[in-house]
Amino acid sequence: ILYCSFVMLIVLPLLWTTTLLLSEAPTPPTADVSPGTIISTIPSISNFNNNNNENYLPRRLYPGTYKNFCGPTPEITINDGCRSHGWHGDDAEDPVDDACRLHDISYCGCESQLATRQRNGGKTTLVTSSSKLSSVVALRYITRPALVLSRQVDQEFIDCIHKADVALIEKGIQMRGEEQRNNCQNSNALDWFCKEGGTLASFENFNLAIFLHNLDDDEKEVRRKTHTYSLAELERQRKTDMQQELSKGKSLSAAALSESVRHDEEEMLRSVRNMELQ
Repeated sequence: ILYCSFVMLIVLPLLWTTTLLLSEAPTPPTADVSPGTIISTIPSISNFNNNNNENYLPRRLYPGTYKNFCGPTPEITINDGCRSHGWHGDDAEDPVDDACRLHDISYCGCESQLATRQRNGGKTTLVTSSSKLSSVVALRYITRPALVLSRQVDQEFIDCIHKADVALIEKGIQMRGEEQRNNCQNSNALDWFCKEGGTLASFENFNLAIFLHNLDDDEKEVRRKTHTYSLAELERQRKTDMQQELSKGKSLSAAALSESVRHDEEEMLRSVRNMELQ
């Protein structure tokens, strides 16, 4: 039910965005649509209550929103030099929140560089609202066709975003594994890593899942040539192996320490690190 609600409230508006962007896409080689015009087609959901970020709608609707920085973060903008500003404070509340903070700043940096390239190229700068572009590119495994056809972004921008996502996912996989193997004794603030459902389910089913799909989509041509498993497939295997170990009566920490789960995690990290090298 939670996942279906997410699809209805977040993904469908972005699919609508994709349709609008495609309808505004230039017809090569003669048409030339202003990027500023294209960005204005993004639904009002991305700009809801812009003067009151407390009630920023995408953040309220997104099931993976966590602490100050995980989820849509309209407070971090290129107009403010990509400085660290969060929902209820400018500091991260725990290591997961800090990973999200650094990721948000990295996204903003990518947008700032894109805006500079556009200005230097004599184009109208489309990066006037970081939250709009970030919301679309954060679901690029769905929105990529529109992004490409509308010429909103260049490959340099996608590569920059990809690098930020790789760093986030590597940290996320490592933190989950370390916390679960140590029975969440590393940090009281992260004890939810050892509690099935709740925050852990949101982390795995939304935050982690979305960025795994993004990275898989970025690397799909490489996987086709090398016949390697996708990150989403490796994550599903880890979940299956965890459930098998738990069904034997093991604690979550014992299950995370099992050979099969450790192997799954090592394969995921190896795949992510290979992306860093490409």
